[in-house]
Amino acid sequence: TAYRDLLVVPSELPVPRCFRIHDTSAGPAFVLEDLTSFGSVDQLDGLSGTDVGNIVDALVTCHLGLSVDHAHQLGVRTATPRNFAPDALERGVDLVPDKARFRRLLDQRAERVEYFSSLTEPVVCHGDPRADNLVLEPSVKLFDWQQIAIQAGEADLAWLLSTSLEPAVRRTCERSAVDRYADAVGRSRDESWDRYRAGLVVPGLAVLMLAQRSASGRLAKLVQVSIERIAAAVADHF
Repeated sequence: TAYRDLLVVPSELPVPRCFRIHDTSAGPAFVLEDLTSFGSVDQLDGLSGTDVGNIVDALVTCHLGLSVDHAHQLGVRTATPRNFAPDALERGVDLVPDKARFRRLLDQRAERVEYFSSLTEPVVCHGDPRADNLVLEPSVKLFDWQQIAIQAGEADLAWLLSTSLEPAVRRTCERSAVDRYADAVGRSRDESWDRYRAGLVVPGLAVLMLAQRSASGRLAKLVQVSIERIAAAVADHF
């Protein structure tokens, strides 16, 4: 739905061009722009602070360029943490670092999700902006829009910074990244910082689901790295 009906207009969005969509028995198959010549960063290595600034700019372009009303008409979901089943989250608590902190997060889930969901001026978010879902050079392009959602735009920053940066790197650049976003969308820096911290409930709860994922090889490493990075972000802010 996103590629067919939402991302085609306006054409200047930082997304791969979609040439055609074929319906198959396994679902739609997309013929997208070839990005193999673009520069990228391995998710396991993590992004740099310099990379983050350019990605924030691309997210701003998407947030300001995509119509929330149109997305609503297409049935795009809102406030993703509301979709997490409590019993499924409960099973993940014992599988993540700092179990006591995640236990407190889970106990505060209703309050935190309600606050996050109440944030005004929602936008159409990518939902899963991380190093594996974008290319950087010669320009940033975001792909894999499967987690698209209508919510506070700072939630995209929370997902990006908590999953794709080593904790030490994130700590040095997250405030400047949030400030950059605030300036671009015309919001006060303090308000965007508060919204960013509220948005961390999305990866904070999602990691409880991720920890239960059965994986091997490279995928297992990706899962473990994501768990460790998100846990560090939760420890820093909750």
